[in-house]
Amino acid sequence: MKNELDKLSEKIKDNDTVESNPNFKKWDELDDNYNDEINKLEDIYFKLPQSEKEKFAHNYAKRQKERLIKNGKIPFERKE
Repeated sequence: MKNELDKLSEKIKDNDTVESNPNFKKWDELDDNYNDEINKLEDIYFKLPQSEKEKFAHNYAKRQKERLIKNGKIPFERKE
């Protein structure tokens, strides 16, 4: 949904309306749907206990660190 919304966004100008741009209605509907999905996810997130959020954050950071090490992005070379 986000990719399609981004593609349509390139065809929409700030002052477009349904009458002036045939892409506007589809873009507007996708934008509304996207915002609804984001709101649902936020509701779920804010209902989580703080400890669950912290566990997720630590696990995410650990996975990112492992990926960066595996790809040779970290540790950084020291400048002498």
